[in-house]
Amino acid sequence: MLNILKNNLILNKKQLCLVAAFSFFFFIPIVSLAQIEITEIMYDLEIGGDTGREWIEVYNSGTEDVNLSEYRLYEAEVNHKIKSILEGGNTIINGGGYAILSDNPEKFFEDQPNFAGLVLDTSFSLKNTGEILVIRNSDLLDIDSVNYLSEWGANGDGKSLQKINGNWVASSPTLGKVNYIEENSTSTTNDENVVDTTSTTSSSSPSNSARDIVKINIKAEIDELEYLPIAGADFELNGKALGLKDEPLKNAYYLWTFGDGSKKEGQKVLHNYVYPGEYLVMLEVISGEHSTCDKMKIEVVPAEIEISKVNISSQDNFIELHNSSDNDLDISWWRIKADNSYFTLPKNTILLSNSFIKLPFDITKLLPNDNSEIQLLYPNGMIAFNYVEKIIIEQKTISYNLEKNIIVPEPIVYSVEKPREVVLDESSNNQIAKINESLDMIGPQKEEGDKKSKFPLNKWSFILFGITLVAVGGVGYATKLDMDNEKPF
Repeated sequence: MLNILKNNLILNKKQLCLVAAFSFFFFIPIVSLAQIEITEIMYDLEIGGDTGREWIEVYNSGTEDVNLSEYRLYEAEVNHKIKSILEGGNTIINGGGYAILSDNPEKFFEDQPNFAGLVLDTSFSLKNTGEILVIRNSDLLDIDSVNYLSEWGANGDGKSLQKINGNWVASSPTLGKVNYIEENSTSTTNDENVVDTTSTTSSSSPSNSARDIVKINIKAEIDELEYLPIAGADFELNGKALGLKDEPLKNAYYLWTFGDGSKKEGQKVLHNYVYPGEYLVMLEVISGEHSTCDKMKIEVVPAEIEISKVNISSQDNFIELHNSSDNDLDISWWRIKADNSYFTLPKNTILLSNSFIKLPFDITKLLPNDNSEIQLLYPNGMIAFNYVEKIIIEQKTISYNLEKNIIVPEPIVYSVEKPREVVLDESSNNQIAKINESLDMIGPQKEEGDKKSKFPLNKWSFILFGITLVAVGGVGYATKLDMDNEKPF
């Protein structure tokens, strides 16, 4: 008897082990496969036809990345492939991430031009009356399914069907974000629009209660911008998280998406758009178990600001900026660079539309020369404008009083005595008298009909002329010697 009991116990243990092993290998795949789920369906649009404009949102509830190109969307008895909208593009949905399955990505982006999340291409045509949708893995095992009906709502009113805490409700679309219901939405009180899904692998059925629906009891607000952002320049965005009584919520989580593929966290953030255009900024606020969103459309304008003139002179020294656009532009924290010197424009510096401002040297302390490199910089230091015109340097004309400034040296005056008279002795006087008598004897002879005077050319004439020259030369030479001896050198 004891042996029989022992054998039964051994058998029971083996059976239990087999059952446990079977359960382990059976249930573990289900847990690991149940990662991708359908969370939002846009099957009946409000305006225009539905063809090509319908979409389905899926969510990766696991922590591992999933390649959706290996999965299939089962719809209308067809396993539709899921692929990237670009050849060789991304098909990976990250853990905790969202993806949009679109029938026609081109039409999807026409309706949602600012959506920056993952969009994948597949083929389907959702029925407005309802049908079953299934997500299958590479082995064609069902991962998630929903059998939606038009009675659930979102039928041509601009809303989508959204899965919130296992319930399907009609609410405003929240592509790529946490689903929520607005406080004043009729979906929270209308039983016909609330659906409870007790299992992700079975068809959904109507629920009689909306007790599991997450109600929005907080508000998110984005402060309006006073001036249009400039492409390439940082601008500030400020968000608020408020309670139902508009009281500020502490310790709220802020997540910004800017419509250009970037995102940031924080109540106040700085952002700059590389290119001009229109963008949709989304702010998601989470406080405890509650979350909500706000959005704002932003127009980004080109940086039509330039350095129009640089003037350097002793009386008028400035750098001139010109706004050639039709918008008032906020140029707070912009900088002007002259060689290795900088000047930063203070906060709330506004350059009016189609206007000029002159920044004087007394404020900027920038004094470039004719070879200086002058640049206008964005707040982040990137170059917004290079000044290539010739710098105007005005030369000051200085007049001088020549009479007062020219120094003329005083002349040096030498004292020179009057030449002495030469006293001739008696013999010299006799010689001179004889010469005079000889000259008197020789007179000019005039010929008739000839007006010119002629002297007789005989030997006495030459002798007398020579004696006269010698006498006069001797007197002159003696006088010169006396004067040289009396000079004050």
